[in-house]
Amino acid sequence: MAFLCQTLVLKQSHVFIQDSCWAFATMGAIEGLHKIQTRNLVSPSSQEVYDCSDKKFVHSYNKALDWVTHNGGVISEAEHPCTCMQKQECKREKLDKISVSIRGYMERINSEKDLVMAVARQALITAKPLHGQ
Repeated sequence: MAFLCQTLVLKQSHVFIQDSCWAFATMGAIEGLHKIQTRNLVSPSSQEVYDCSDKKFVHSYNKALDWVTHNGGVISEAEHPCTCMQKQECKREKLDKISVSIRGYMERINSEKDLVMAVARQALITAKPLHGQ
């Protein structure tokens, strides 16, 4: 039986701190994967990943995915809501309330066939360099 799932994409106008789009993109991909695998829609907390990150995470989806994998998952947005990416203290004590988890990820897709197979099984993150980088 085929089914369709779709999650909302936050408008970038709600991102008040520059360079925080990676947190939304990473959590969006994890949210989509969780929905595909469990048929249960849980919004993971972009704010938690942003708060618990360091400057190395900026523009780095894979470091955010590594953090989620290393910490066993991420709590729900209901548990740690978005404050429009105003950096807060990392609330490590909330890590025992994990709502969504991943075991790993694939960093690059090298062929159209691999892309088609990946899209059929999971959500994807794509990135484009800005300002000619």
